[in-house]
Amino acid sequence: MKAAVATILFLLLSVAAFAQTPPSTYLIRKDDVLRIQVYGEQQATAEVTVGEDGYISAPFVGMVRAEGRSTDDLVTELTKLYMERLRLRDPKVAVTFSHYAPQRAWVGGAVGHPGEFEFRPGDTILNLIHQAGDPVDGLANQHRAVLQRKGIDERIPIDLFNILRRGDLTQNYALKDGDILEVPSDTRNQVQVMGYIQKPGPLPYREPMTLADAIAGAGGEIQGKSMMSHIVIMREVPASPGTFLQIRPNFVAYEHGDASQNVEIQAHDFIFVPATNTPDLAAITNAVSSIFYVDSVLRAGFLGIRLP
Repeated sequence: MKAAVATILFLLLSVAAFAQTPPSTYLIRKDDVLRIQVYGEQQATAEVTVGEDGYISAPFVGMVRAEGRSTDDLVTELTKLYMERLRLRDPKVAVTFSHYAPQRAWVGGAVGHPGEFEFRPGDTILNLIHQAGDPVDGLANQHRAVLQRKGIDERIPIDLFNILRRGDLTQNYALKDGDILEVPSDTRNQVQVMGYIQKPGPLPYREPMTLADAIAGAGGEIQGKSMMSHIVIMREVPASPGTFLQIRPNFVAYEHGDASQNVEIQAHDFIFVPATNTPDLAAITNAVSSIFYVDSVLRAGFLGIRLP
């Protein structure tokens, strides 16, 4: 009777331990720490680390391959080995995880905190994107994120908008070690503020938007350097790709009451704040053309279009 109660207790403890293990799809990895238990054989209880060769040293049976196997699979082999080598009639073997080897994934692009992150077995893209500070509102193209698996050439499209805003979890895949999630910028819904400004770079475009909004979003002028009376706005002509309209507002005049100088900004405008009364318009045009070309290449890449 006592033996039966003890056996039941052991099995209950084993079930509780297994409840803390990763999903059944998780396979043992190098550097995982496993706890091996054999009921009634205290000397066979041990914590073992999966070595670089993928093997563990199991008590009394020696080296056993563990990497790439499930715990159930390992229990089956250990049970057989204990029956053969220790002459145990019906050994009750349990294998659980004491510690998981660190797994890491990388997030880049238009997120709050791009970088490398550790994750737990069973974590998903949703967990990872939250760790990275979520897509930056107005800057990220949430519909065109891409997941790259380690050692696999395929790029898996991920619609983060559907996951985050619509609750559609069909693409909320479980993470794998070495995953790379890239969240591209939505340059079609941005403006660029460059030159002598406190925080040069892209800004999310939110209609309606004025020059004053863009200047404020970029941190304002640099005192003693920014020539705010000679700002240049470059705007691509819709019917003529590669051709740009030049707009020359006098922001100083706006600050003195001329509201007409606070021009309305459009998505994809390029705003340059010079440090001279005679900015090099040819150089600015070349720089803008390069930015627009790179943007077109990136968008074509997502669409599968080959450019010259």
